[in-house]
Amino acid sequence: MVINNKGMTLLEILVAVLILALVIGGLVNIFTSSKAYVVHTRSWITAAEAARYFLDPLQANVSNTSWGTSCLGSQSCTASPLQLTQLIPGSFAYNYIPTYTISDGPVGNLTRVVLNITWNETTP
Repeated sequence: MVINNKGMTLLEILVAVLILALVIGGLVNIFTSSKAYVVHTRSWITAAEAARYFLDPLQANVSNTSWGTSCLGSQSCTASPLQLTQLIPGSFAYNYIPTYTISDGPVGNLTRVVLNITWNETTP
């Protein structure tokens, strides 16, 4: 009896294609979720830099001898939103909006300033 094994059967090819499709589908899912994570992380880093941008004028007022006449003394600091464009593929423009909360500090003449940065994050 002679057995001829010159090729693969149709069933073997279909199973191999199915396994390959599952592997490629999993890899595509990993890459798309990692891209969304990178965009989200860049938004957080940019928000931290925007917070530094909004806090710098307040630090100048703290060291000033007449800080009581600044926004820290009047309890009404405001700042206009900062629009930043992230330079990534399919770049997104986010408006980073600051909100200050000014209150008396835990010790006598200290002032507590809390800065919240909000933005609308879109998913790619």
